[in-house]
Amino acid sequence: MKTPMSSDTKLTKDEEYESVDSTKYRGMIGSLLYLTVSRPDIMFSVCLCARFQEAPKAFHLEEVKRIFRYIKGTTHLGLWYPKGTGIETVVYADSDHKQTALAISTTEAEYVSAGKACQQALWMKQALIDYDRAGEDLQQESTKKQKIDDNKEKEELKQCFEIVSDDGDDVTIDATPLSVKIPIVDYKIYQEGKKSFFQIIKADGKTQMYLTFSKMLKNFDREDLEVFWRIVKARFKKTKLVIYMDTFLHLNLKTMFEHHVEDSIWKNQQGLVKVLNWKLFYSCGVHCVTVQTIPYYLLVEKMYPLTKHTLYQMFNNVKLQVDYESEMAYELLRFVKKQLKEGYVPE
Repeated sequence: MKTPMSSDTKLTKDEEYESVDSTKYRGMIGSLLYLTVSRPDIMFSVCLCARFQEAPKAFHLEEVKRIFRYIKGTTHLGLWYPKGTGIETVVYADSDHKQTALAISTTEAEYVSAGKACQQALWMKQALIDYDRAGEDLQQESTKKQKIDDNKEKEELKQCFEIVSDDGDDVTIDATPLSVKIPIVDYKIYQEGKKSFFQIIKADGKTQMYLTFSKMLKNFDREDLEVFWRIVKARFKKTKLVIYMDTFLHLNLKTMFEHHVEDSIWKNQQGLVKVLNWKLFYSCGVHCVTVQTIPYYLLVEKMYPLTKHTLYQMFNNVKLQVDYESEMAYELLRFVKKQLKEGYVPE
């Protein structure tokens, strides 16, 4: 509906047409008159229809319904006056325009006209202030409701994780000041008796040795992890990996960074397998899901082809193990909940 009323519409008090409920008609006109405060484009049409409130006919009602259809189709239209743009409002008064008050001189007519113009300007100013207040009230109400919903959601999600103490894995790290960031340049598999360590070599020649991959993740940040993956991938391209720990690194890092839905590792989820453990590593943004005896090391922000059975157990049957409460834990739980609801969507 492009216009609130057709240009050739003529409304009259034709007694031959069918009468309609005057109470309903007045209510509709009252609603429209309220809208004319902010919708001057319907002012003429509404005022014309308002003349027939005493004995409205069916064709009057049809015109009123047309105005409502017009409003519904133009809710996205309006005038936008942003704050701080320096827009000035100029008010014009015409003393020759028909006035309700009787003036006995030109001066008095101009005075009355100017007074009416000021009255309208003050009304418009107050209306704009009220709109601003209403907007602020709505924003505050919306913010308050959102905060309540967020707190409620957090309380629900809080039941899905547990704070656990350090697992106590052995680690040997050469002391380096925290303010100095030394990049990783290489790694080795170091044997000491029956134990094997991941020996991480830094650019300054110092090393860090980790007994487990999990402990390594706990001490890596995301930059370390990405650099480490590039080193492992480059080594895999040059030589065939025969040492189990080399193969373990490549498989888990490839699953983490460059997974494919057809990878055989995802087949380990077939059947009613049980999720035994779920842990979050904050520093590098990784979480580990242990299904039966298979650990899946995954980036917190990436979606992987986990089955609904696996996701359901993660969210309902086991608790996400964390070192402390954090927004990353909440975001991960929301992400898993969303995937459980919507399914896997390849990137």
